[in-house]
Amino acid sequence: RVTEYPVVDAVNSARGWQLMESYRFTGVMDPTIYKCDQAVQLLKNYVSAYHRLAYHYLAIGEPDSVQMALDRAEQLFITLPDAWAEVLPSRARIIANLVDGLYGPEAASDTLFILAEQSLEAAREMGDQELMQFSLAIANMATGTDVTFSYRRKMEYRNLFDIIDNGSIPFAWMKLEVSLMFSDYLGAWNILDNMEIPEDTYSVKMAELARNTLENILEDSMIGAGVNIYDTGLFVFFESIDQSTSIDLDLKENVSAGNIIDGMIRLASKDHIMSAISAGLVLAEYIEDETEARIINEFVLRILEDDHEVTREWAEWYMIEENRVSPEALAWMAAKGGRPFLMYAALSKSSYVSESTISEILTDPASYAGYVPDPGNGAGRYSWVNTLDGGS
Repeated sequence: RVTEYPVVDAVNSARGWQLMESYRFTGVMDPTIYKCDQAVQLLKNYVSAYHRLAYHYLAIGEPDSVQMALDRAEQLFITLPDAWAEVLPSRARIIANLVDGLYGPEAASDTLFILAEQSLEAAREMGDQELMQFSLAIANMATGTDVTFSYRRKMEYRNLFDIIDNGSIPFAWMKLEVSLMFSDYLGAWNILDNMEIPEDTYSVKMAELARNTLENILEDSMIGAGVNIYDTGLFVFFESIDQSTSIDLDLKENVSAGNIIDGMIRLASKDHIMSAISAGLVLAEYIEDETEARIINEFVLRILEDDHEVTREWAEWYMIEENRVSPEALAWMAAKGGRPFLMYAALSKSSYVSESTISEILTDPASYAGYVPDPGNGAGRYSWVNTLDGGS
């Protein structure tokens, strides 16, 4: 686990297998040989090592290797059923993730429920309250409620995106984010590998960004952990969509392109560029005003053209300055910095900008930004600039 650069929960799988294959477990599977508490604890450490390998193989999309690691771990406790029962909860999570990636959340839910029942039965027989609590938590993941991130909730999310999916890369990424929220790494890789990629330049760039982003997420994530919904395009999507009706999806009444771009900037400021792009393009499908939909698409193109670190830095700047200055001052600085889409997002929050001015910006944000005057010199469509110099 020694690496040349900082990582989170790094696993050297080749070295791991080399070590585990070098150990001799003579007598472990012999029921006539007594195993003291210290020996059992050492075996649990070996199981933990196999489980780390299993999670590693989940993360890189190798299900056969996951199963091999699980099988090796189980062999160590073939003569120690009581001690093995204590390992069942952690093992159940890995098996459920494996089944989820291969066969979907419904199969994972059924599998996890069966494993939870087995673990609960062992806990009752042993009188182990701690094991019982762990087992109940696993059962709740299987059945769940509408307020938990259970497999039932994942099925709801997946069904929703299956219905609205138009086969594009942004929709595929949103479905991939659902998998990542529930630690379904295999499912995420499967979505990515089966994604249809048009041959145009921007689609190719987006697909490359998607692959690089997934690799970075899995490299930087703790073993077995799912991504936080607040760090995904899903959050901006559900924040913008009216969920009060189950018939058709529509944007909430107060949601405009400005709100959506603002959400995209928020994601980009945390270096979630692919999530920002996907949220914007998916939500643009639900905007009736063509000029508003177009400005989101143009913003996405600008993001894809720019260096991603530059995009992140500007988005981070926007988020910091938003809490420090007025929307007008933020818009003025963005315009002078050559960031017309950030200017638009800021002005969409201003009470000094008329609807006609917003419409003009939507038509050609770059042109409008290019003529923003210095403070005190605003007039007509630029009258909001005067608020920066005491107004007139």
